[in-house]
Amino acid sequence: MPNPAGTEILLECETRDGKQETLPLGNPNVGVTLKLYNPSNAIIVNGENMTNLSTGRWRYAYQTTAGSPVGVWTAIFTAQDGSTIVPTAKIEVFELIAP
Repeated sequence: MPNPAGTEILLECETRDGKQETLPLGNPNVGVTLKLYNPSNAIIVNGENMTNLSTGRWRYAYQTTAGSPVGVWTAIFTAQDGSTIVPTAKIEVFELIAP
């Protein structure tokens, strides 16, 4: 569902104790970071820490402005557990429309 420019966007992800979706949620011991890209593929948020809501659940609040570029925004979420770093593929996370 498109969001009007100027609204706050809540980006959320889950982390698990392995690569299978059926495994229980778990927290990496270092945490989860976010890279957020605008529709022109420019990095807007670069490696910011996400907030741990509960075991395996993470959130980042991003406040758009009325002047934020409209279109589909993408992100890479990266979990780090010790020296193991696991990024997602770049995925579509929200669409902004004119206010």
